[in-house]
Amino acid sequence: METVKIKYQKTIISIVIFLIGFIAFTQNKTQKDKLSFNAFSITPLEVFFIDNSGGVSITGELSYAYYKNIFTFSATAGEEFTIWGRGFRYQQISMLYGRELSLSKKLFVDAHAGIGLIVYNDLYDTRLLEAGIPLVTKIRYKTGDKFSIGLKFQANINSAENVYSVGLLLQWNYL
Repeated sequence: METVKIKYQKTIISIVIFLIGFIAFTQNKTQKDKLSFNAFSITPLEVFFIDNSGGVSITGELSYAYYKNIFTFSATAGEEFTIWGRGFRYQQISMLYGRELSLSKKLFVDAHAGIGLIVYNDLYDTRLLEAGIPLVTKIRYKTGDKFSIGLKFQANINSAENVYSVGLLLQWNYL
């Protein structure tokens, strides 16, 4: 029964990712009074911490803007550092709401909060699905018209195990 539930959840996650990706690539640049594609970002080098453990993860994000409101879809996958065999793994998807704060012409702070699902896979392939509250802060420096580099801090607060991470942020801005 649990295997069917996990397959169903993976199907739903795949559909959501496809739809958001389709919208992102078919969205025209429009005025700020319409929902417009805002940015694509990736955190390719991210370190996460859970209780007495840690590992590496990667995150991809698509965001849309409506006036000063930013709506973001985020997906993360991570695996624990291990010496022998396979370790703990997790995946999370999140829908976030946030705002961008300009500290100068080139320096920005973004703050986001939302809802999400996190799936834990332990050493014995036991899967645990939890709802969580993801919190994200980005500190980024805009190097040109379209590109920003910075640090991303993330936490996923849930009833199983809270996940905290920090990583290098690469962001392509479209608005």
